[in-house]
Amino acid sequence: MSELSDVSAEEQGADIVADGAPEPKVEPASAPAPVAERKPRRLNITGRRNLFFALSLIVIVPGIVSMATKHFALGIDFAGGTELTVAFANHPTLAQVQGAVDAEGVNGSVISTGGDGYIIRYPPLTASQVTGIQTDLKNRLGPTNVQQILVVGGTIAGETIALSALAVVVASLAILMLLAIRFRNVPGGWRAGFQFGGSALAAFCTTSSS
Repeated sequence: MSELSDVSAEEQGADIVADGAPEPKVEPASAPAPVAERKPRRLNITGRRNLFFALSLIVIVPGIVSMATKHFALGIDFAGGTELTVAFANHPTLAQVQGAVDAEGVNGSVISTGGDGYIIRYPPLTASQVTGIQTDLKNRLGPTNVQQILVVGGTIAGETIALSALAVVVASLAILMLLAIRFRNVPGGWRAGFQFGGSALAAFCTTSSS
C-alpha cells in the first residue's frame, strides 16, 4: 500500500516549471549616484602682482605725503619738554583748562585723565617758568594740586629717538628677509621675493606712521 503525501496535487504542480517558461527577473541593485569632485579654488596672486603693487602704492603715497606735510606728532619722550600732572578742586572742563593754558602763551597742550585730573605738556621750561605756570593756573582755575612734574631734556629725547630708529631698522630688515624667504619660490625667485617683501614693508610703515 502506497503512502499518501500530505502535499496536494495543486501545490506539487506549482513547484514544477514548464520547459521554456521564462525565469523570474531579479532587479539589480541601483548604483549610488556619482559625487561631483569639488575643484580647489586657486588665487592667481603672482599673476596679478601689478594690481597688488598698485594697491600698495595707493596706500603708500598718501602716507608719504602726510609725513612730509604734517610731520610726526612727537610726545615728550621724543621731543623733550615739561609735563605737569595736576588736579583741580573746582572741577573745570577740558576746554577751560586748555583755555587757561593757551592764555599762558607757552604752547602747551592738555590731556584729560578722567575726573579732575589733567596732563599738561609744555616745551622745555626753566624752574622759574614752571613756578610761574603753577601760580597762573591757580589764579585762573582755582586751587591746584600738582601731583607730578616730569622734565625730559633734549639729550634724553635724542637718545630715545636714536634707539627707536635703530629698533625700527632692525625689525624692518628682519621682516623683509622673512617675506623674501617666504616668496622666493614664486616666478622671479629672490628678486620677486624682495619686491613682495619691500612692498608689504613700505605699506606697513607708511600706514603705521600716518
